[in-house]
Amino acid sequence: MQRIQIDLNCDMGEWTTAPASVGGGAGAVPEGGDRTGAGANSLSAGLQASDRAIMPWISSASIACGGHAGDAVSIQQTVSLAIRCGVGIGAHPGYPDPGGFGRQVMAMTPAALRASLLEQIRAVQSAAAARGAPLRHVKPHGALYNQAASDPVLASLVAGVVHEAGPKLVLFGLPGSCLEQAAKEAGLAFACEVFADRGYRDDGSLVPRGLPGALLHDTKEMIERVLVMATEGWVKSVTGRRVPVRTDTVCIHGDNPAAPGFVRALAARLQQAGIRVRPFGDGNEGMVPDAGTQTPGS
Repeated sequence: MQRIQIDLNCDMGEWTTAPASVGGGAGAVPEGGDRTGAGANSLSAGLQASDRAIMPWISSASIACGGHAGDAVSIQQTVSLAIRCGVGIGAHPGYPDPGGFGRQVMAMTPAALRASLLEQIRAVQSAAAARGAPLRHVKPHGALYNQAASDPVLASLVAGVVHEAGPKLVLFGLPGSCLEQAAKEAGLAFACEVFADRGYRDDGSLVPRGLPGALLHDTKEMIERVLVMATEGWVKSVTGRRVPVRTDTVCIHGDNPAAPGFVRALAARLQQAGIRVRPFGDGNEGMVPDAGTQTPGS
């Protein structure tokens, strides 16, 4: 049965109002960009403009919480923008490493990581509540996301933090992953996330950044891949294999300079295909049969 509704989520608010010389960075930077120095402030301004261009075309925003990027001002402004556009609000916590943009695993005690993640989630939750809006979902960022996909202990910690923040929150993650199992054990709803612009391995995990095939750039190819994942339940791996996936939400990376144009084109193509864009949990669960997704490897 073909899905008639799908969620489009984008990582948002990945900038900061802090001076570039403080904290070693100024938020998200496109691949190869500089996070320090005078250019960082202009990159933050560019990301704010990108957020404004993207928000009208998505259904869920995963908002940086001050760990890998973001601060109190960026959270408040991004939450307000999401509310104005009728977009579901989510928290996007990660390792507290703005200099590395949360894309490297950090050595932290479980207690320290738990406290950091809870603080990050509650920052977005509080900003949303102050404006009369609920927090709908939590999506781990970067290295934390990938590590929790294959590490059951870390996945359990993440799911536990999310449950503590709110038992009705939806946890986003890779289908068939340890994070999905941990969400089930914690009694959380889970949204299976797919990526339009990332390469897949044969086991359903993402090709690590920096390796050949990790990032896709062709807009037409990415759009058609989303349609196949959403309606047929599979994605082609870097070796050419058809890998089963379940598609509840599609990720668009907001720090990609091409993101505004891509998401507009994707939304138009989905409309042409008769697929409605709505937040996960808003009546769009379970509309594609289980495709027997495999568990991602390490």
